[in-house]
Amino acid sequence: MKQIEFRTEIRDNESGFTIIITLMILLLLTVLGVAAMNTSVLETMISSADLKKRIAFNAAEAGIDYASGLLRSEFFANNQLSIGSSLAAGSLLPKVTWTFALSGANSTSSTNCAGSQWVSCFNNGDHSSLGLINMNIGNSTNYTVSLRNNDDGGGPNTDTDGIIYVSSLAVMGTGNNATRAALEIGLSGYISNISSIAAYTAQMAAGAGKSSNAADLTAVSSSNLMQLNAVTDQNGSKIY
Repeated sequence: MKQIEFRTEIRDNESGFTIIITLMILLLLTVLGVAAMNTSVLETMISSADLKKRIAFNAAEAGIDYASGLLRSEFFANNQLSIGSSLAAGSLLPKVTWTFALSGANSTSSTNCAGSQWVSCFNNGDHSSLGLINMNIGNSTNYTVSLRNNDDGGGPNTDTDGIIYVSSLAVMGTGNNATRAALEIGLSGYISNISSIAAYTAQMAAGAGKSSNAADLTAVSSSNLMQLNAVTDQNGSKIY
């Protein structure tokens, strides 16, 4: 009878395992590459958004500066006062206002203009006074300046306390890609009415006999100081 013998042979073959390790390494490198690419794209988008925001902010600031400079010159022109003229003791400084800049029919006083109401107040502000409507400064960027009275009891078109709000809204780009920035300041105006000191030449110990009042109308003394009457501003507050 013929005898059949079964033999089992185990071979040391690791070629399949090497392929698996290689695929895993390739997969890891792919994931790292995709992550690095996404990070680069995200950082580029953040940098671009930050640049647009800075440009919009600078444009809004330019609107504030332009409006303030223009309003300053018009303020003196519309509140004529002889600079250097003397002011009688105990009298009030002339009341000065921004009423000339609040002539627009759509002007509003700043009541309930906080938070979400700000945009509505800005849109209802005076965009026409002194030509402060809209300024295109290039690079798809423009700003709009709005003037409005504070809530001083004078209504939207009558300034009673010498304070107004100047708001600037800048936009860079168009549509969904537009970036906006807004700035607002309170502008206070007053004119000091004091005696001219251009001809004052007295110097310490330079007068006759080494006195310090050679060019003074009246020598400074404790008795003279007690006789000075206080000069007040338009609200009745003492200036000196």
